[in-house]
Amino acid sequence: PRLVAGLIMLPLLTAVAVARLLGVPDEEAAERLAGYRPPEGRLLRERLRDGPTILDDCYNANPLAVAAALGVLCGGATRARRVLVLGDMMELGDRSAHLHQELGTAVARAGVNLLVTVGTETLATARGAEAAGDLATAHYPDSEAAAREVPGLLAPGDIVLVKGSRAMRMERVVEAIRGAYERPSAR
Repeated sequence: PRLVAGLIMLPLLTAVAVARLLGVPDEEAAERLAGYRPPEGRLLRERLRDGPTILDDCYNANPLAVAAALGVLCGGATRARRVLVLGDMMELGDRSAHLHQELGTAVARAGVNLLVTVGTETLATARGAEAAGDLATAHYPDSEAAAREVPGLLAPGDIVLVKGSRAMRMERVVEAIRGAYERPSAR
């Protein structure tokens, strides 16, 4: 948990240090940082009206990045159901199955309530999670199938982390969740 918090805080602390070096007053730096919004797919938190909160971190994935994002999902005290929608982590070579399975153990121990896996490699993640803890799982072969089904698995108040390698196109799942909770505007 401390390592994850440190990794998350590092860019913020770097920004503060650079601002100080450039002579920007602390108050101005704090004001600007308070308004910072990360780009799409980079751990962007979005609370949907009458729906779940999405942690959109679908830009890319590797074991360390998933562990850090998992720390954000499960790091604080909450009564909300924690949902991880995880696509395959690509380019892990001959250790892929082992790393995916180890991640499943970490997912279960972190306190995820529902693990949704997408792709072929994440089948090992689901097996690792099921062996290590008591959590619900669902699996889909690709992001298109997941996008059709995942919104129906969610409830208002859930916190949903969506993550996976770029090739998995996990943004489809994020878009489907958003679409399921959009309300037409009154005219």
